[in-house]
Amino acid sequence: MSITYSLEFQTVPDKETFESMALQLATTYLTSVNERLDQGIGSNGQQMPAYSAGYKRHKRKLGRQTRVRDISLTNQTRSAFQLVKQEIFDTGFIVTFGFITERARRLAQYNQLISPFVGFAPYDVQNIQAALDEFVLRKGKK
Repeated sequence: MSITYSLEFQTVPDKETFESMALQLATTYLTSVNERLDQGIGSNGQQMPAYSAGYKRHKRKLGRQTRVRDISLTNQTRSAFQLVKQEIFDTGFIVTFGFITERARRLAQYNQLISPFVGFAPYDVQNIQAALDEFVLRKGKK
């Protein structure tokens, strides 16, 4: 997954600034995904479908909520979705997200077929844009 953030700099920031921006983007994105999933919203910006009747029963027996599909039975899938790579260049950066365990990858693939939840939802993009805009404003005031 990738996102393009376009800025016009009077001077190109140094690598340290790009490192800070990349970390801000990664932190904001991961927080945004978790907030979105808590509400049962997929990466397409739509409410994810309800759990099947059998899975609802299973989750209820474990004392878990079943009101919205939130990918959180054991939290192994959500907690395994992390920043896996950060590349800093003279002119920008690339951040790569992924699942750090094979079990989480398999569960994510299964859930992704039911309802897409990994990706950049409009909510995520708005949060990232706002965070990076604020970062640039703060940096410009120093």
